[in-house]
Amino acid sequence: VPRGWDRLVVTIVSVETGKIIAKSNRSLVRDGTCQWTETFSEFVSPSQDDTSKDNEEQLFKFVVAM
Repeated sequence: VPRGWDRLVVTIVSVETGKIIAKSNRSLVRDGTCQWTETFSEFVSPSQDDTSKDNEEQLFKFVVAM
């Protein structure tokens, strides 16, 4: 964790749609590390518009921000 960062948040974003799937609470940074007490447990359904596409693979971005 870079110096000067005092709290971090993690956001999970669908690469295909750009929509936020889940977002954590802000967690305190201590001695360059950060831990979250909550867990992510999200159901992601395939897009209804893309019935012809192979929906077995979905890409997500994990964005860590201050």
